[in-house]
Amino acid sequence: MKRFAIALLFLLSTTVCYSQATLIGLSTDSTIPPATIATNVMKYCSKANISITTDNTKAQYILQADFTGYGWSFDDTAIYQATHEPDAGAALLLFDSKGNVVYSKQTKSIHNAFKDMCKDYFKKK
Repeated sequence: MKRFAIALLFLLSTTVCYSQATLIGLSTDSTIPPATIATNVMKYCSKANISITTDNTKAQYILQADFTGYGWSFDDTAIYQATHEPDAGAALLLFDSKGNVVYSKQTKSIHNAFKDMCKDYFKKK
């Protein structure tokens, strides 16, 4: 009986944590591939309980992520270094569910843009 109660408590606590996750949808106008966006959000926003959703109607935020640098190319499946030029930069725009810009960031590195968004915006909440 104790094992059942502990298992039930664990199940309920994980359900509550999941339901409280902040959902971010991805803009179709982004030039950074969705897999790269999801990888960086999962890596840098894990402590902020952020999840990526494909259903933008359920999202609390919409993220648009664009390349700003040069020297990198991308296709539907990957980004790759096309030249030996400096790292590609990124510009992020985060919109709330009403379409208002609530955060923007432009950096010289794709990874730093996501790291800064998670630290600057989501960890303050």
